[in-house]
Order: sequence, then C-alpha cells, then structure tokens
Amino acid sequence: MKKNVFPIILLIVGLLACSDDDNSPDLPVSPPPPREDGKARFLLNNKPYRVMADVSYKKCNPDNVSVTLTYLDENYVLVGVVLDNIPLKNGKYTLQRSIDPDECTIIYSSVVTYDRPNSLAELFEVLEGEGPNELTITHYDSAAQQLKGNFQVALAKAGQVRISSTGYPDTLRFTKGTFVSNISPPEE
Repeated sequence: MKKNVFPIILLIVGLLACSDDDNSPDLPVSPPPPREDGKARFLLNNKPYRVMADVSYKKCNPDNVSVTLTYLDENYVLVGVVLDNIPLKNGKYTLQRSIDPDECTIIYSSVVTYDRPNSLAELFEVLEGEGPNELTITHYDSAAQQLKGNFQVALAKAGQVRISSTGYPDTLRFTKGTFVSNISPPEE
C-alpha cells in the first residue's frame, strides 16, 4: 500500500508545479467604495446639529467649490448654510459678505431659510467684524475627490422675504463646525 501512495504524491506535486498561472481565471476586481453622503456638525447659537453636507464645483470657477449644509429643523423649516467659492487646497480662509450670489472671487457664507418647499423666508449674511468668520480646509484628496474642513461664522439677518418669520433670531453664530464630503462631479 505504501508503494502506491508515493507515486500519487509525486503526481500531485508534479501537476501543481507545472500549472501555468497565466491560464488561471482572472479574479473579479472589487468595485470602488461607494460614495458616502457628506456629513457636518456644528453648534448653532450653542445648540448642536448633525446635518448633511454636499460639496460641488463652481461653474464660474472650476478650481473652487461650494459647501452646502442642509437640514430640517424641529419646526420643519428647511435651512441651507452655504460656504461658497472655496479654493481646493488646504488653508485658512476668511468668510466675507457677498451681495451678488454669482460672485466668483469672494469667499463668502450665507444662510437661507424656507418655511415651505421652494418658499424663501429669510436670508442671513456674514456679520463682518464679529469674531473670526473663517473656514479651514484641513484635507483635500484630489484622487478620492474628498474635502474636509472646519468653520465658524456669525451671520445677521439681511432680509425677510415672507411676512411670517421662521422664529430664528436676528444673529446666527455657527461654532465648532466640521464637515467631510465627497465632491460631486461638475455639471455639464
């Protein structure tokens, strides 16, 4: 019986040694990781919020992006925080007030509230001279198209479009703000 085992072992070793790796089937390549929804958190007048974040390229300046943070508050008011015209490189940037939303040279911030779908209620703009109004890009990964940063900004009510107020105070102070998001592909 022992004589029969040795040739079988030799045969198996020989077959394994002679196998050609180039003829083996290709293993499937794993797909890239799914894009995660952006996330942000901040204190708004000392109240904590966790919200969605989106980063998209600016049409008028493709080297810059717009960071938009959106959430539905406890009174069902839709709030949009915009940090706009941000350069795609690590650094600290001062957030300014912008009169023209199509402006592509000023790094600015604004907040809009909607008391019903597509019904603008209030507009808030940077309150200049009121503490550090700044955004810091802490990490930009061009290969992964991901942006991380932090911010703090004070904004004052610049206008009320609707007669009924959303109940927000005249001054909004965002502190300890952080965000991370993949950058949406540019619009065609």
